[in-house]
Amino acid sequence: MTTKQNDAAVLQVHELAVAVAARPVLQGVTLALRPGQVVVLMGANGSGKSTLGLALAGHPHYQVTGGQARLGDADLLALDATARSRAGLFLSFQSPPDIPGVRNNLFLRTALNALRQHRGQAQIDAYDFLSAARAEAARVGLPEALLGRAVNEGYSGGERKRNELLQLALLQPKVAVLDEIDSGLDVDGVRAVVAMTESGGTARYLSRFRSSVPIYAFSHHANARRRMALMRDVFPMDYDSRGETPRQAARGSIRKLVDANLLGPGDRVVFTSGEHMETHGATNTLRLLQVGEDGTAEGLGEL
Repeated sequence: MTTKQNDAAVLQVHELAVAVAARPVLQGVTLALRPGQVVVLMGANGSGKSTLGLALAGHPHYQVTGGQARLGDADLLALDATARSRAGLFLSFQSPPDIPGVRNNLFLRTALNALRQHRGQAQIDAYDFLSAARAEAARVGLPEALLGRAVNEGYSGGERKRNELLQLALLQPKVAVLDEIDSGLDVDGVRAVVAMTESGGTARYLSRFRSSVPIYAFSHHANARRRMALMRDVFPMDYDSRGETPRQAARGSIRKLVDANLLGPGDRVVFTSGEHMETHGATNTLRLLQVGEDGTAEGLGEL
C-alpha cells in the first residue's frame, strides 16, 4: 500500500501505523491521492483494508501509533471525527448500521446543512433538498420511498450501499473511502429465488437462511411439495421438469410465476437447479435472470 507522495495530493498518508486493542494491524502505510484519482486497496480478509479507512475517519477503537496523515493543509490526525468529516473526508461503512426513528431525508439534510454551514454556504430548505435528493436517489438506483423511512431500517444490503452512495453524492467530500461499496449491489432488486428440486433438499437448504424474498420450489413429487410447505420462506409449486434442460426449466418455471402474477417484467430472479432433474444430489447451477417485457426469462446465457 505504497504510492509516490505528491505535493498536490489532497490526501497524504506517510508511514501510518495503526493498532486495535493494543495489537498492531497496519505498519508503514504510505499513499498519496490527487484530485480525481482512484486507488483500489486489495488484500486478504483481515489484512487491514477496513482498518485504514476507520483509522483515517477517527474511529476511537483504532489507535494511530505512528506516521502522519494530511487532508489538504489540515493535520488529519489532530482532528476529531466530526472535524475530519467537515474537512472533507467521507467513509462508507462496510455494514451500514440502522438508525431507528430517524428519517433518511431528515438525516441527509441535517448532514448536508452542517457541512454547508461549515463551508459558509446558505442552508438548503426542505423543498430544494428533497428535489435534489430525489434526483440523486434515482441516479444511484435507490427507491424514492426509502427517503421517508428510517435510515437503513428494513433496507436490503444493496439498498444500504446505494444509500451510502446517495450520501456521497449529496455531501460531495474531497476524499471518499468506500469500503466494499459494491457488496450486495449486483443482487439487489431480486424478487424471488426459483429452485428446481426433486426431493426438496435444495429448498430445505435455502430455508435455513432468513430470506427477504420468496423461495419458489418446483417439483412434480407431491410428497416433496408437502414437506416443503412446512419450510420457512418456501412456496412449493407443481412442475414436471423431467426431460427438460436447466434452460427449459428456467423458461417454464418463470413463465408459470408470471402467469400466476407472482413475477412481472423487470423482476430479477435467482435460478438454481441440478444438472439432472431426476437425480438426487447437490445443486450445481446458479444463475441471475430477469423477466423480460414479454414475460420470458432473460439472461440465460449458456444455461
